[in-house]
Amino acid sequence: MSNTADSDQITSAQGALTSNPAPSEPAKDTKLPEKVVIHFEPTSDAPILKQKKFKVNADDKFSSVIEFLRKQIKRETVFLYCRTSFC
Repeated sequence: MSNTADSDQITSAQGALTSNPAPSEPAKDTKLPEKVVIHFEPTSDAPILKQKKFKVNADDKFSSVIEFLRKQIKRETVFLYCRTSFC
């Protein structure tokens, strides 16, 4: 008898997990950040910046970050890594 009761509990627990779909949109009360902090770390022969952290608009494209960094280090070619990814 206990085996049948245990299997009923497992079935009902699994049904509870799958019956509630995840919300597809964030709650309207959730505020998205207007600015994002970017932290630059130099590698190999890249020049060291006086300021390492910068704030950019959250709506800006990544290409604007590349252009900004090109102007800061005064170089035409820039290689950037996002955490462990190469951009």
